[in-house]
Amino acid sequence: MLKHILMFLFMCNIFLWRPKMAVDILSLKQKKMIDSRKICIYGKKYVISQFFVSKKVLQTRDFSKSHQEHERRSRIEWFYIPAGVGFGLLCFIQLRHMWRRQRNAPFDEANDEPIKNGFIFKSWQVEAFKIIPTRFLSRVWGHCSNTHIPVPLRAPLINSYCHLFNCNLNEAVISDVKEYETFNAFFTRQLKPGVREIDHSVTMVSPADSTILSLGSFSHKDMTLEQIKGVTFPLSTFFGPRHPFFKKLCSFFPESDPLYSPGSCHQENDFKIFYCTFYLAPGDYHWFHSPTEWTVDQRRHIPGNLFSVNPRVLKTVEGIFNINERVLLSGRWKHGLFMCGAIGAYNVGSIKLNFPVEKQFGTNSPFNSDGFQDRLYPTGVLLKRGDTVGRFELGSSLVLVFTAPKTFKFNVKCGDKVKYGQPLGNIKDES
Repeated sequence: MLKHILMFLFMCNIFLWRPKMAVDILSLKQKKMIDSRKICIYGKKYVISQFFVSKKVLQTRDFSKSHQEHERRSRIEWFYIPAGVGFGLLCFIQLRHMWRRQRNAPFDEANDEPIKNGFIFKSWQVEAFKIIPTRFLSRVWGHCSNTHIPVPLRAPLINSYCHLFNCNLNEAVISDVKEYETFNAFFTRQLKPGVREIDHSVTMVSPADSTILSLGSFSHKDMTLEQIKGVTFPLSTFFGPRHPFFKKLCSFFPESDPLYSPGSCHQENDFKIFYCTFYLAPGDYHWFHSPTEWTVDQRRHIPGNLFSVNPRVLKTVEGIFNINERVLLSGRWKHGLFMCGAIGAYNVGSIKLNFPVEKQFGTNSPFNSDGFQDRLYPTGVLLKRGDTVGRFELGSSLVLVFTAPKTFKFNVKCGDKVKYGQPLGNIKDES
């Protein structure tokens, strides 16, 4: 780290310091600045003794124009580079070292996982990162992605993006890249009918084309879940203050007097709280769907920062899902409570919902207040398996939290790449 600081200071000395020109009697003579013993250099008067202004110097009045032009061109012209360039380079070098340490971490063959010794930013460092105007920069990117692309540039730009992020346009309704007038139209492309088959033989299916970041269950006494393997965040902060779903979740598992769950005849001792987090990469299909049959009773929008949710970042920033802007859809299903949370991320122009009552809704607006915004659906929004819930205008993350019988088992594991409609989990002996 010390060598990086010294390098940064050295860069500042190179790019931010412009040395004063030395006083050259001959060059001053060419500019006709020596008429007497007093000369003017940069607006200040200096006295030169007769000793320095020798007869030999005075005799060299006439210099060729070519020599003057050569001297003017050979002079070094210094220019300024912002200090942020050097600071950004320093941060990039440090992050690269941290990623290399994680990649080269020793591997525990007994547990088939790397030994946890990764770097995690401290709370004061995360607070410092919040100064970065990620919301404004994401809005700028959202505006750029809605800018019309000239037809000759569409093929090279979009094909380069497809090659970089491994996009499969053969599954899209519009496979010709020249028909996408904006990047946003390309990001939110629809799939051909029948490309994804919805599995109805299991209890729950994947809501999106994504990568499984974490999954499992947690106790009602310690409601924390993993954003990625080894890094946790509290559920109470994720929901925000006074959220009805969290209150119902607490009352669903009382300390005494067993409570019967709605829609089932099993006691609370037969139930657990399950969760699963998904990462939608920039090259994935950006719509998300209903993983099962359930009813949405409430929508909560919590404005926040827009940090990246790339798995590398999730390993270094604890509780990033509690920091980022998010939309929480909570309700009920046949086994109790159900919640689907859409997490905003850096460069995500907006999160849109596909409900008829939410046509005007969008996130990352400059007019959003700092507090959360709730909306109740009096009659509820009934969703069937595979129904479209909403979309991201670039990749992001999803979080599912739900109650289910203890016999519920996930059909996937962390790191699996899934398509929407594929089996996610099933309850034993459930048809």
